Amino acid sequence: MLLYLLTTPLVLSSFSQDPITPELAEVLRMAPQEHHRAYILMEERMQPEELPTLAASASRRDRQASVSANLRAFAASSQAELRTLATNLELEGHLSFREPLWIVNGYRVAGDRIGLQQLATLPGIS
Repeated sequence: MLLYLLTTPLVLSSFSQDPITPELAEVLRMAPQEHHRAYILMEERMQPEELPTLAASASRRDRQASVSANLRAFAASSQAELRTLATNLELEGHLSFREPLWIVNGYRVAGDRIGLQQLATLPGIS
C-alpha cells in the first residue's frame, strides 16, 4: 500500500487491487517529475505471539531491546527486495528520500512517478 501524505495521512481501502491510493495516483498524474512523499506498508506483520518471551526477571530495558531487535530483523528480512530496489531508484534519481519504519513493517519514501510505481509493483506490498 502506498499512501500519499499531504498534511495528514490518508486512509487506503484494503479492498483496492492497486496499492497506490487514488489521491497519490492523481498527484503523480498531475506532476510526474516532482518527488512526492509516500508510505509503503508491507503485507507481512510480526504477531505478538511470534516475539520471544523473556523471563519475568528480565529488566524492562532488556525486554524492550529484545522486541526492538526482533521487529528490526523481521522488517529487514521482509523488506529486503524493497530496500534493494529503493537504493537503486535513489541512485537513478527517482527517489530522494527513503527510511525503513521497522515498528510497523513499512517504508517512507519521496519519489517521482517512476520510482513510486516501481515500488508499488513489488510482491508483499499491501
